Amino acid sequence: MTSTNDKHPYPGLHCPVSGSLITEIEAELKRQDLTLNDLAQRSGINRGIITSAFTSIPPKSLSIKQLDLISLTLQKPEGWLYELYTIVCFDEGRVHWKKLKAFLLRCVELDRNEIIQEVLSRLMESAVHVQDIFDLAETLYADGKKKAAIPFYECVCAHEIKQHSERLAISQYKLFRARLGVELSHNLESALRYYPFRNRLPDHFMLDGLLQLANVFFTLHRWDEVFKICDEMKKIVLVHMKSKESLNTERHLVVYYAQSFMLKGNALEWMERYEEAFEFIAGYEDLHWFPDLDDLGAREVSRFQMFAKGNRLNLLVLLGHQNILLDYIDFLNEHPDEWLPGLLTIMTAANRHKMNVDHILPQFQERIHGLRSGASLHHTYYQSSSYIRRASLLFFELGVYEFDQQRFGDGIEWILEAFEKSIASNNKDLSMKSAAYMEIFRKEASAKQQEAYLEKMKGVINDAKAQDESSSSSVHSK
Repeated sequence: MTSTNDKHPYPGLHCPVSGSLITEIEAELKRQDLTLNDLAQRSGINRGIITSAFTSIPPKSLSIKQLDLISLTLQKPEGWLYELYTIVCFDEGRVHWKKLKAFLLRCVELDRNEIIQEVLSRLMESAVHVQDIFDLAETLYADGKKKAAIPFYECVCAHEIKQHSERLAISQYKLFRARLGVELSHNLESALRYYPFRNRLPDHFMLDGLLQLANVFFTLHRWDEVFKICDEMKKIVLVHMKSKESLNTERHLVVYYAQSFMLKGNALEWMERYEEAFEFIAGYEDLHWFPDLDDLGAREVSRFQMFAKGNRLNLLVLLGHQNILLDYIDFLNEHPDEWLPGLLTIMTAANRHKMNVDHILPQFQERIHGLRSGASLHHTYYQSSSYIRRASLLFFELGVYEFDQQRFGDGIEWILEAFEKSIASNNKDLSMKSAAYMEIFRKEASAKQQEAYLEKMKGVINDAKAQDESSSSSVHSK
């Protein structure tokens, strides 16, 4: 015999808060002609739990796992009724953190960012749960879900009362790391936001943060900031070397010391102050004296020896010493990860000193093709933003070289490639230079090339309009 409740699974009054969720489920049960007993059997949820959720006054609220099982049973999409479940989590003004945490993690899995934002907005009506949100963000970050952790760290930063708290500094640091990508303007924005917090971190984070900042500013050619951060990094390393205190940093301590010299030298190279750049190579070419070198440290020392050799050859090539080109090619063949910055150096020198390198380019043809197609982007230890910037510059230098060789069609192809990549990475300086070269040699372009150029220019205009509309919308919403 079927009970009355089984025949009519919708009796009873429900409290105003959770009633909406239960009412929707009841309506779906009615549409599918199912009873509460059917729901319990098919979902695997205990019959008593189902009864308490649907008939008790006040009803016992469902867990997010149980709601997902009900959704699956009723053949509803994942995330069904999550908007209403948000209300359940704040039943009668109380915050059920354990339930809320499970719900937030499930929203992360389903990429339901709008619901995450809604929950966090409600939750932060009181700052009591800032530590809970911070702990959840840390869990996601530690699990490698850095992008997913962003809204939680944002929430902590927005609601942290103590502006000099370690929790706030760590949140700003993790946000900075999580946001880094290929678009230079976004990286700059993230770096500038994190910059004031760089010295408020625990020591084991501070060096990692400084190295990341230095790399971002290096990619953006903000040389003053690079020099300043390198000095700060070196100072911290020297303090810890004297104290012999161990630090749980991402990299061996010798890396931060070596980078404080190498980044300065490389910055001077970009500034075309080549003779000064030579002086910094001595700071990292032989670090066997560095204290407490384990196997990892010894490998890093060897790696920086390799960088020193390459950078010395780099500078000589840029100064126009053609006689060492073959040695440089041998070096690049021995260290294939260095081929992109190496070929960029060769092409820059070729254009500056009017060198003919036609005999060299065929050796790199396959790798250039992989770079052009994007296939080689993930096969390097260089940061993706730095890699893309170098790729764009290489395409530009190849274009200039082909123009000098009177091979205008090939030159235009490379300039178009540089233009496209610079737009994608928001490298405005290179975009302008590429556009200027296209205008100068436009009469040499084929109809197809001119059409491709016009399409790219239309894209630039559309992007500019979209940014203007976004800015206008942002202003009016304040």
